[in-house]
Amino acid sequence: MYLKNYQVKVVSALKTFFAKAHSTKKEIENASKLLPVNLRQSINWVSVTYQNLGYSFQDIPKTGLGNPYPRVVIKVPTGGGKTLLAVEAIREYQNLFVQRKTGLIVWVVPSETIYTQTVLKLRDKGNYLRQLLDQCSGGNTLIFEKGQRLTKQDIEQNLVILFVMIQSVSRK
Repeated sequence: MYLKNYQVKVVSALKTFFAKAHSTKKEIENASKLLPVNLRQSINWVSVTYQNLGYSFQDIPKTGLGNPYPRVVIKVPTGGGKTLLAVEAIREYQNLFVQRKTGLIVWVVPSETIYTQTVLKLRDKGNYLRQLLDQCSGGNTLIFEKGQRLTKQDIEQNLVILFVMIQSVSRK
């Protein structure tokens, strides 16, 4: 599978971002160990990463535990290979940022049709997209859907892709 020129540019930008984010996070974590405890949270590695790369940083997203995390948006036209780019983004994230073969990825889709098509493709071990995921997980990729039982052990031992539709995650 060959990437088109614009897809190569997107993947290259993702590689740059994830590599820079990883090194910036590590540098700030190491430097913050020298700071008093009350000042350690004052340096936001996500903000510093965006500034170092010259990207605008409009908000400061935080996890439920209050830790910053980066948001990346890729805008691709219809038929532009969004699923392929999403798989490549997962591969680069796993390889360059978290540097592990396991974990949980939540894949949010906008419609039932796209949901069904994507889940079927990624469950098919003969599909090139699934094979790309299996390469970065060492062959330990699990595809889950909302409502399926997911355990901590699943996430610790596999790369788990959890599919949800945007409508189901936007409910309060």
